[in-house]
Order: sequence, then structure tokens, then C-alpha cells
Amino acid sequence: MSLLEGNIMGLIDKILNYHKSKPIRSFRDYNESGFHSVIELLLSSSSKTFISEMRLITEYKKKSHKSHKYGFVDLFLFDNISGDNLVLEIKLFNLIGLYCGIKGKWIKTPDHKELEKLNELLSTESEEKLLNRNYMHWCKDNYCYNIVKVQQLIDDGNDQLNKYLSVVKNGNALIQLEKLGILDERIRIEVGSSYMRGFLIASFGSQKILTKKSKVRRINYKFCK
Repeated sequence: MSLLEGNIMGLIDKILNYHKSKPIRSFRDYNESGFHSVIELLLSSSSKTFISEMRLITEYKKKSHKSHKYGFVDLFLFDNISGDNLVLEIKLFNLIGLYCGIKGKWIKTPDHKELEKLNELLSTESEEKLLNRNYMHWCKDNYCYNIVKVQQLIDDGNDQLNKYLSVVKNGNALIQLEKLGILDERIRIEVGSSYMRGFLIASFGSQKILTKKSKVRRINYKFCK
């Protein structure tokens, strides 16, 4: 079974193998942008057809001025023949954020051995315990570090994934008609029939990844380059 048919574990195994080649210090302040690049690299090596940061119109805010809101799919994979497609939402919980979530305060340079112990613990921890952890991150809106439950960030990611799937299902966006959809010149959308899936991939340290999947949807469009 291929990735587009729902076999996400092949990709997860490749990510974990790639992470094994990196030192623990690489995961101290590893961020979503870096994790995103790793997945792109692995998809490129396997000849998967994908678009990074595919642009959507997710909302029309003011009808009188035709103002709209953009959304960006982290990674959109598709088969040029069948048109079947996959939306990936990426989340990253780095070691410093998880460590500071335990301590309840921001510590810029935690002890290396403490981070190694945490990384080892994460690799065997249950999903329930992971989701119940606190995570500290920089809040752009309030200009301060904020502690939040991992569960909340995963739930937010799932909500965004499902929202994007609903928008992608519409095919092309039509601004004049205020139709939500895809607004990206890198992809061609044709009338047809295909299946769409969604996965959230969340990484914790170097050797722990959680995945969440959406329901499979049949849609009236096919995608190709």
C-alpha cells in the first residue's frame, strides 16, 4: 500500500531513520521549518509528486471589498494519473520546549544530559502521556513565552487539517464568486473523481512521532502538474 493509499508508516520510518543520524543537540531547538524540510527531502528522494505550502483561500472576510484570507497546506501530495491526493499537517515539539514545560520556566541552555534523558523517555512514552505534557513556546501575539498542553496544539492541528481538506475539496478558488478553494499556479485541477486523505505528523525529540489521520473523502476533482 502506498503513501497516497494511507500507508503513512513507510514515511515515518524514513523520518526516524534520518533523525537517528543527527546528534541530540540538533533537536534542542529544532523547529517546524526544519522538520518540514526533512520531510520534503525524503519525499524528493522517493520521487513523490508534492507541493509545499500550497496556497488556499479559506475565508472571505468583507463581501463589499472582496477581502479574503489565505491558508497554506504544509505539504500536498498527489498522483498525476489517478489524481488521488494527501494533505500533510506538520507539528514539531522540540526538546527545549518540552523540557521547559516540565520546569515551568524558560531555560535557554538546559543541561545536555538532562535533554538526553528526556529524549530517551519520549521515545517510549505512551500517547496519553505525551498529549498531557506541557510545552513552552514563544507567543508572537503576546511577545512572551507561553506554556500550553501538547493536546491543545495537536487538537488545533487536527482542526486546521480538516479545515484545509474541506477547502481543497472545492477545487479551484473563484474570488469573483467568493468560492473557497485552491489558489496556486503550481497545480492543475481537472474535473474527475479521486480520493483525498489527510495526516497530521507530530515529532517529539529524535525518536518519537505521533500521527493522526482524517477520514477518506471522495471528491470531484483530479490533481496534476
